This record gives sequence, C-alpha cells and structure tokens, in this order.
Amino acid sequence: MAFEMQHALNINRHEDDQRVDADRPQNRQFCSQQYLAISQGKIVATGSSQPPDAEKVIDASDKWVIPGVIDGQVHSGSQANQEGLGWASRAAAAGGITVMVDMPYDDPEPVASRVQLDNKIAEVERDCHVDVALFGTLNQKHGLKRLRD
Repeated sequence: MAFEMQHALNINRHEDDQRVDADRPQNRQFCSQQYLAISQGKIVATGSSQPPDAEKVIDASDKWVIPGVIDGQVHSGSQANQEGLGWASRAAAAGGITVMVDMPYDDPEPVASRVQLDNKIAEVERDCHVDVALFGTLNQKHGLKRLRD
C-alpha cells in the first residue's frame, strides 16, 4: 500500500490550487494513478485515493513526476567573463535542476567578505530562475579576525 497524506484543500482554497495526476516514484518504485495537490505554489498533499478538488487539474498520466534535481557544485564565477548565475540558473532550469549550490571561488577573488557575499545574494535575487545556495570562504585578506564584518 502506498504512503498517503491528505489535506482538505476545499477548506481554505486559493485561486492557484492545482492538482497533478501522474505516475510518480514512491518507495523505490513508480506508482500509477497518483496525485500531487498544490496550493500557493507548495505541494500540500500526495496520494492515490480520491484526489481533492482543485481549480486546475493537470493530466500528466502518461508522464513521470519526479522531484527536482540539486546541482551541488556550480562554478558560475570561477573564470572571468563567464555567463554568471543568471544564465547558469536558466540552463539549470531547462535541465530539471531546481537548486544550484554555487562555489565561492570567483575570479579574480573568492567570495570571502560580507560585501562580496551581499553582492552575490543581490545577483541571485535579481537574475536567478532556480533556488541558489551560496558558499563563502576565508582567505588571508578576509581572515577569521574579520569574520564578524
């Protein structure tokens, strides 16, 4: 028997409530006639019995619905004059990546100060199409003594 979690979407229903009817992975196998209920952009229920009502129903019954992929090591700024996070995230989204983890080793200098990190956060917020995690690093110039800056 498939794991099932249900929420009553009818109680606080929003305009953007959706349901996707599809095959999806569960417990190391693909299960048919499953649903994902989505409200306000978040999955709020999954199951295989009577699906909840929704404003929009997407029939993906001949498709597999799988979680997004995490790219755990992106080097969008490791070489000077590269495309940057915006274009890297566009390519990632086209390939099914939903989260990128960008490494801090930017050219000409690694992300090792608060100012550099804030600049990169601004770039993510302005240009990115997928979720992005950012790393920082420490170097001689911005060492442990300056960590609180």
